[in-house]
Amino acid sequence: MPINQNLVSVTTILLACLGAIGGTILSNNFEKQNWNNESAYQESKALVDKRIEMIERTISIYNKCYEAILLEEDFARMTLTLDSNMYASKDDVTINNQIIENRLKINDLRMEFSVTMSLNSIFFGDTTKYYITNIMNLNPWWEINEDLMNDLINSMYSELSIDEIVCSNN
Repeated sequence: MPINQNLVSVTTILLACLGAIGGTILSNNFEKQNWNNESAYQESKALVDKRIEMIERTISIYNKCYEAILLEEDFARMTLTLDSNMYASKDDVTINNQIIENRLKINDLRMEFSVTMSLNSIFFGDTTKYYITNIMNLNPWWEINEDLMNDLINSMYSELSIDEIVCSNN
């Protein structure tokens, strides 16, 4: 009997150790899977947050089109005024400074527009890139028609789904 009792004790200890090791392995695998899922979700959430920011930024630059149109009209008016003056005057210097300031504002708007569209190309998919390409081919850029801008915003909005992003990452 002592041998059977020792065998039972050893078997019990061995099974207990194997159970503990097995439980630890299962627990680690479960935690690793949870960690991976949480990481994927956080990455997807960050991408969605960035996409929302880019939609807001795109709408903002679209709303600045009117400002660009006014700046262009001012530029044309100032250039005509400057060209119509036969004699150089103090007003010509003021107009020249206004023209330079006007051109700097237009360039700032153009740069903001280009950067926004480039970032949209990075953060969004093919449908959005299609509309961006159409918009980038406009000259001047501020003559974006409302339908084209709505198509761009709608395509950006359709690419916001976290579920879609998480599924494509797995």
